[in-house]
Amino acid sequence: MKKSVKIRLIVFKILLEIYKKSSNFDNSYNKIVKKNINISKNDRSLINNVCLNSIRFQFHITKILNQYLKKKSKTNQHILLLSAITQLIFLNFKDYAVVNDSVEVAKKIKVNPGLINAVLKNILTDKDRVVKTTINHNMLPKWFNKNTKKLHNTDKNIFIKNFYKEPNLHLVFKNKLSLKNFKDKHFKSTATSAFIIDSKKINYLDDYKKGNWWVQDFSSMLPIFLSPEISKKNILDLCAAPGGKLFQAISKGSATHANDINANKIEILKSNLKRLKFNSKISNKNALYLNIEDKFDVVLIDAPCTAVGTIRRNPEIFFKKNTPDIISLVNLQRNLLNKACSFLKKNGIIIYMTCSFLYEETEAQIEYFLEKHKEFSMLKFEKIKNEKNINMFINDKGYIFHVPKNYGSFLIDGFFAVKFIKNV
Repeated sequence: MKKSVKIRLIVFKILLEIYKKSSNFDNSYNKIVKKNINISKNDRSLINNVCLNSIRFQFHITKILNQYLKKKSKTNQHILLLSAITQLIFLNFKDYAVVNDSVEVAKKIKVNPGLINAVLKNILTDKDRVVKTTINHNMLPKWFNKNTKKLHNTDKNIFIKNFYKEPNLHLVFKNKLSLKNFKDKHFKSTATSAFIIDSKKINYLDDYKKGNWWVQDFSSMLPIFLSPEISKKNILDLCAAPGGKLFQAISKGSATHANDINANKIEILKSNLKRLKFNSKISNKNALYLNIEDKFDVVLIDAPCTAVGTIRRNPEIFFKKNTPDIISLVNLQRNLLNKACSFLKKNGIIIYMTCSFLYEETEAQIEYFLEKHKEFSMLKFEKIKNEKNINMFINDKGYIFHVPKNYGSFLIDGFFAVKFIKNV
C-alpha cells in the first residue's frame, strides 16, 4: 500500500473508533498508531494534526457537506470526507494528493470512490467560499444545547467563536526566579506563570529536567493563585492527579495529602513530583471511601465532570457518538462535596472546581451545597492588588465562572471554582 494512503487510512480508523466507541483521542491514537511500528515521527505528527483538526472542524464540515450531498452520509463516508475536507480546506494540503489518496481509502473501506472524488473536486472549486463557513450554537450536540440553556448569550457567542481553535501551552513556575531564568520565548501571565510563544514538545522546553515548572492551563491555576489564605496550610487534594493544583499548594509552602482513584494517574503524579523535587503524602483510593484521621485546613476537589471547558484540548467530547452521563457526574460531584466536609477543621475551606461551565455542574452545585450544609457559607475569591487582568475572572458573586475564551491573544480553557468555609 502506498505510504500516504496508509497514513490516511490510519486517520480514518482513529476517527472511526473515537466516534463509535466514544473513546478518548489519546487512547485511540496510541493503540492504532502502535500497531504500525514503521510510521516515522513526522508521519505520527501528521496523523495527530489531521485527526484533531478533523474533530475540531466537524460542525463546519458538516455544514459544507450539506451543500454537496443530497442524502445524509453514512458513518464511514462522512468520516472519510471529514478528514479529506479538513486537509483540503483547513490545513491546505496538496489537492491532488488528498483527493487521490482519499479515493484509494474509499475503495478499501467500501465507500463509493466516485462519490468521494466528485464531492471533493466540487468543494475545491468553491474553496475560497467554503473556507469562510461559520456555524451557530444550535449546530452543536443536542445534549450540549440542552444543558446550556441558562448560559448567557454573550458566553454562547464567545464559545462559538473559540471552541474549535487549538489551545496555547501555559506553564506555572515554582517561583519568580524560575520564570525569570526561563529561556524559551514566553509571555508572562502572572509573576510565576507564562504562555509559551513557540510550540514545541514539553520535554524540549528549557529547564524541563531541572523541574522548575509544570504544565497547567491558565484557567486551571486561577483558583489556587487567587487563594493566598491557603498558604502554609494542611491541604487534602481528593482528586489530585496529574497534580497541577497540588503543585501550586506545595509551592505556597503547604503540607499536602494527594489522593486519586486512578492508579495510572497516580503513577504520573509520582513522576511529576519526582521531576519537580516536591514531596506529598499519596493515597490511591476512591475519595468517597477515603478514611483519614487527620483534619485539614483546606480540601481541594477538582471534580470529575463533562470537561466541556477543555473542549479545545479534548475536541472528541463533541465527536463521540455517546453523550456524557451528566446525572451521574453531578451526583458524584455532590457526594465528593459531602465527603469533603468530614475532613475539615473548624473554619476549614473547601475549594470546589470543575473544567465545565454547565449549570448543573457549577452554579447548581453552590445552591445544593449551601442548602444541605447550613454550617457552611460561600467564601468569595478576593481580588489581588496589581492583578487587574486576572481579577476580572472573579464575577460579582465572588466565584470563578467562564467559557473557553481569549486572554489577550492567548486561548484559555473554560473553568469554574467556588470556595466554601466551615463556620463551626
